[in-house]
Amino acid sequence: MYSYGGIKLILRKLGLKTTLCGYRYIVYGMMLLQKNPSYLDFITKTLYIDIAKKFQTSSVCVERAIRTAVSTIWKTNNLKLLYEISGNEFISRPTNKEFFGLFYRYLSKEEEEEVDAEKFLDDRDMDVYCDMTCDECGKTCEQLKKMYQEMIVLSVENRKLKEQLSRIMSYDAKIEKKEP
Repeated sequence: MYSYGGIKLILRKLGLKTTLCGYRYIVYGMMLLQKNPSYLDFITKTLYIDIAKKFQTSSVCVERAIRTAVSTIWKTNNLKLLYEISGNEFISRPTNKEFFGLFYRYLSKEEEEEVDAEKFLDDRDMDVYCDMTCDECGKTCEQLKKMYQEMIVLSVENRKLKEQLSRIMSYDAKIEKKEP
């Protein structure tokens, strides 16, 4: 599960100010999507209505505030992260539904990669740690075991960062080609 704080951090990195109503609506909407992805199927008839109930406003106000927030993200010229989230370049501003869908898939992908790292650790049998025995007592050294687990997590994170850097560099190259 992606966290409330993680969603807020990405939105701020996208250039969205916390003072916009749309910011709060998107955060809450993403939390709802986490619980029930079917909200994406009928965004106006379900998601906006549930957000409006939470914030005691109308679904029309929710839709407009989210549209303003997405437009703000589009205008900040911090499109690198938006391109990374979408996996391609936009010709025009994404719609609210497109934005929610892309953001949800991006966060789900990030979550999947974290689960893969945890699964990798869980799949490791204790036999892996047989070589990590204490010379004095002959037992498995918990500190070495913990350090080994941290090394695996860091190597997975390092791989993700390399992939992210590669995507950013390819987007930079595309942007430089387009600029006169």
